[in-house]
Amino acid sequence: VIVAGGPWAGDLLPAWAKFLRVTRQVQAWIETHNKDAGCKQRSDNDSDRASTVLHHPSCMPTWIRAPDPGDNLPPLYGFPVDPSSQYPDRIKVALHGRREVVDPDDIEGRTAVSASDIDELSNAAAGFVCAASLSSSLSPVVDARSCLYTVSPDEHFLVGFHGESGRICAAAGLSGHGFKMVPALGEALADLATDGLTGLPVKFLCPSRFDN
Repeated sequence: VIVAGGPWAGDLLPAWAKFLRVTRQVQAWIETHNKDAGCKQRSDNDSDRASTVLHHPSCMPTWIRAPDPGDNLPPLYGFPVDPSSQYPDRIKVALHGRREVVDPDDIEGRTAVSASDIDELSNAAAGFVCAASLSSSLSPVVDARSCLYTVSPDEHFLVGFHGESGRICAAAGLSGHGFKMVPALGEALADLATDGLTGLPVKFLCPSRFDN
């Protein structure tokens, strides 16, 4: 049996529950008034247009900003506008690793986005995004949504066998970055379930590392 229970992993894998926290994350979309399809050279006589196009992916990469020393906020990250999307003038921003612990079964509590959530993101993003893009044309947040992280103590995954039967293998505590590793995780779990071992280097992800 393979178990990949996401925020419910602690309920499904009781021996691992003490290593798992479910936290609520918030992401937001901000209007940039980006009216140009490409990135053009900035000129002194056209600063407004030049500043707005710098949110285009040809000029603005996917980015992450580590917090300043003494800053209580987690890292801030974001994506440029997506010209092919339904809302081609919006950038996405979020804080990686908010520490608000929630109950995944409290659907209303974990999905509702409050004014304070939006203020937290807006304040974190405003100075950095505007300064980095040379633009002061950002609008307030136009959309915001929440999601869940299941976080381990060291923010590395938990992968291996659960219990002593040797019949249940699992992955949990992906800590917000598991989606990038899904192909390798899937292969490792399939190997464990069918062969009892894997050639992939996942031993360091065994939950027993927390026993020391």
